Amino acid sequence: MASSKRVSGDYRIISVDKDGGDNVLISTHTLTIDGNVNIIGSTSVVDVSQTTIVDPIVTLGKGNTGAITHLGIEVVKSPGQKAGLRWNSDLSRWELSSDNFVWNPIASSGSFSLFDDPAPTMSADLNTNNFAITSPNSEVTLNNSLVVPHRIAAPSAVVGATKIYAKSVGAGGSGLFVSVITPELSTVQDELVSRSKAIIYSIIF
Repeated sequence: MASSKRVSGDYRIISVDKDGGDNVLISTHTLTIDGNVNIIGSTSVVDVSQTTIVDPIVTLGKGNTGAITHLGIEVVKSPGQKAGLRWNSDLSRWELSSDNFVWNPIASSGSFSLFDDPAPTMSADLNTNNFAITSPNSEVTLNNSLVVPHRIAAPSAVVGATKIYAKSVGAGGSGLFVSVITPELSTVQDELVSRSKAIIYSIIF
């Protein structure tokens, strides 16, 4: 049978010896609180197997004045084994850890820069979005063949650089072309000559 209790003003339940360990226990199937919940204390423990949070943003470290420099989420992988994600305000970057001891950077503040990886791998095609691929020692090494798809029109030349591209095989017999601007500022777009064609031309000329 339903029972309701209405009060005027604050309604308090206080343990006689709250500092000594007296607790208030509520045992029920479902506890519904129609209003805001304000928990004042140093520890809040939620002992459930599944928690659903509707809020799109969860705030950690509210009221932090800067004294707390590491804020994040910690997960327990197994007894004594933890992992985590945190913000390191000392270095202004996000960090990941698989053991909660060694923290590896994800990206620096205000950018999406990737940090050094001694053995990077990719599981899909790389789209550089019109950005160049550069190397500190100005060399690019391939351990296999380089495939250059054929194009219909020659690309525009760039001052101080040589563009290499491919299209249908011409008189040079290679199908590999260059587009370059000469010191006289004229544009040259020509095919590189293959070895067999070079031998024929040397005999003829």
